[in-house]
Amino acid sequence: MKQPDSRPGGFSLVELMVTVAIVAILASIAYPSYRGYVLRANRTAAKGALSEIASRQEGYFVDRKGYAGTLGALGYAAATLYLASDGTLSSSEQTSSIYRISLSGGLTNTCPSTGTASTTNYSILAVPVASQASDTVCGSLCLGASGRKLASGTRPENCWSR
Repeated sequence: MKQPDSRPGGFSLVELMVTVAIVAILASIAYPSYRGYVLRANRTAAKGALSEIASRQEGYFVDRKGYAGTLGALGYAAATLYLASDGTLSSSEQTSSIYRISLSGGLTNTCPSTGTASTTNYSILAVPVASQASDTVCGSLCLGASGRKLASGTRPENCWSR
């Protein structure tokens, strides 16, 4: 006759430590990829917002033969807008804000550009804030009246193509 196992059920400390080590290794591999994906998704939201503002500028130009000098003239609530991760624009910074968007002078060879918007030129600038500020690859995104697209990060060459 077989004797019942007198050993209690459950996990030993060694088994538990091995499991924790495996989970930690998987997390350390997965988190940077996830973070990179979130940064790219936020960049896409910013590029969409910049394109929307540029479209309003072009409509303004067609109607008035000149570009708007402020975001307010384009129908936005403030001179500086904040973009949330869900793509909404607001006039004040929220906990979900990822970019600060403003209108400035025409683009030079650098982003961000300087100066004030004029009737003949403009640039729209998106500066990363809060959690997006860690995006050193693209940094700030700029879109100019001529359609020129720039970024201020460490590897700006692919920021607008992806």
